[in-house]
Amino acid sequence: MDLKDLLSRTKCEFKGLESQLQNYLKQLGNIVQEVVAAAIGYQTVVKENRNLYNMVQDLIGQFAYGA
Repeated sequence: MDLKDLLSRTKCEFKGLESQLQNYLKQLGNIVQEVVAAAIGYQTVVKENRNLYNMVQDLIGQFAYGA
């Protein structure tokens, strides 16, 4: 194998690796978007649960003190 063939082969392998890396980065971006969406949903549920808990505590306080 001469130097030209080696260079050509190396360029082809590099292009293949570059393409594979781009695919991996796209997949990673999609996963990150899914995690962000899940985190936003989680925060929404936590806020709603906190509001419900506070409402229940207010009702308990009203019944306990006969207000």
